[in-house]
Parts: sequence; C-alpha cells; structure tokens
Amino acid sequence: MRSFPINSPEAAARIIALVVLGDGHASPSEFESITRQIASEKLGITPDAMLNIMQTTCEDLLMERFIGGSILSHLDKSSLRSILFEVNDPELQEQVFELASHVALSDQHLSEGEADLLEFLREEWKLPPALG
Repeated sequence: MRSFPINSPEAAARIIALVVLGDGHASPSEFESITRQIASEKLGITPDAMLNIMQTTCEDLLMERFIGGSILSHLDKSSLRSILFEVNDPELQEQVFELASHVALSDQHLSEGEADLLEFLREEWKLPPALG
C-alpha cells in the first residue's frame, strides 16, 4: 500500500475508504456520502481528491490480490496497523472513526466486514465503546 504523510487528509481519507470497502464493495449512497459530506466539509480535501483516494485504495487492494469479502480476512493486522499509524493524532482518530461510521451506515446497512473493521479501529486507537 502507498503511504501518506502522518495525520494528512489523505491518510484519514484512506482509512474511511477502507471501512467503506470493508466488505468488498461500496454502495452508491456511501460514495455520495464520501464525496459530498466527508471530503469537502470535514477532511479539507476536494470531492475529486476523495474519489482519487478511493480509486488508489482499490488499486492497492487489487495489487494485494484482494478480490472481495472482508478486508480483515485478507490484509494482515500488521499491514492495517501501519495504515492506521498514519493517523496518530487522537482528535483526528476520533473524527475519522465518526466519519467512517457515518459513511458505512449511509446505505442503512452495516455489513459484518465494515463492523469488524470499525471495531479494529476502535481497539487499535483505544477509543471508548459506543454508548447505548
């Protein structure tokens, strides 16, 4: 996988892209949520830049021979940790987790792959469990 500068909008956006692709595909509502809300309003990158990050993330996954299913069952945890390390600011981690959760739920369905990846983020970043 490519690397991005630590705590950059691109590093944060890639983690959101991975969550959306956590089950091997992204719905149109997830793409719309990413480009409309997430990229332009929250991360400080353009919608085109966000789509580019989605595309390069897909390309990187294909280079890793990812053909669908759960990302967690395909990529080893060490590789995922190195990606997560690129976002090490606690406030940015919380923001990325919240945005990734929002996007994953934008299609009214949280797949097992998305849920598992969100839980991995929560554990690695030592975020508190959800209330309720």
